Amino acid sequence: TGPANDACPEAIDVPIDAILLTGQATGTTVGAVNSTQGTCSGSTGTDVVYRFTTTAAQKLTATVTPNASPSFYPVIYVRSTCDSAAGVDEKGCAYGSTAGVAKALIINNLPAGTYYAWVDGYLSSAGAFTLDLKLEPPVLPPPNDVCGPGVIALTLGTLVNGDTTLATNDYGSALSAVCYADMSSWEAVGRDLVYSYTPAAAGNFTVDVTPTGWDTALWYNIGTCGDQASCVHASDTGFTGGMESLTIAGVMGTTYYLYVDSYSATQAGPFTILVH
Repeated sequence: TGPANDACPEAIDVPIDAILLTGQATGTTVGAVNSTQGTCSGSTGTDVVYRFTTTAAQKLTATVTPNASPSFYPVIYVRSTCDSAAGVDEKGCAYGSTAGVAKALIINNLPAGTYYAWVDGYLSSAGAFTLDLKLEPPVLPPPNDVCGPGVIALTLGTLVNGDTTLATNDYGSALSAVCYADMSSWEAVGRDLVYSYTPAAAGNFTVDVTPTGWDTALWYNIGTCGDQASCVHASDTGFTGGMESLTIAGVMGTTYYLYVDSYSATQAGPFTILVH
């Protein structure tokens, strides 16, 4: 018989202490089935699920610590919909690259609601563990984290610095077929920031995004900001530190929405963006 919380209907509730803003549970993935996976890992590991509720927007630190399980590589991901592996329903994912060592997932601005914390295993590993949840005041993302008045308008020839570290994954998990192919059949499930550019004259322009120490992706759409289905093209050809570039046939007075993103929830950091 496997663990009691092997599937969504049997998710174990983790109460959050109203004063300490912490919660804890112990469990094991040994004997569980491989029922799901996160966007960052867990495709071959067995998994169990926990449920918790927050009453306000808060920063969440979810830590999985192996207990006498030296070969267990813990994976932790948090979802708003328990049985949905869609990137739009995943709030964060982290995996341990060292066996037997604790792994923490930090979500800086988790809205109030009920969530599901999945504990999984990297490289088909399994083991006993302690799950610790800690809530703190939220760390707000940059103003151009979402479409709206915070979107940063770029100007031709001006280099702009950005950083997705505190951003959230708002767009890119439901791209058009063309952009999905451009991404080598990956969705852009990383943290993202939104920029815009409106050319003053017709003609080609190029957008370059150069990350520092991480693997970025770049995509754009025309029309409604945030409309992933109308994504025109994407670029995800570089690796860590590699520049992503798109050349666009600009129409005078048309606004192009540009998204600095990534193929992975674990990839984020500083970058520069330039239109030239």
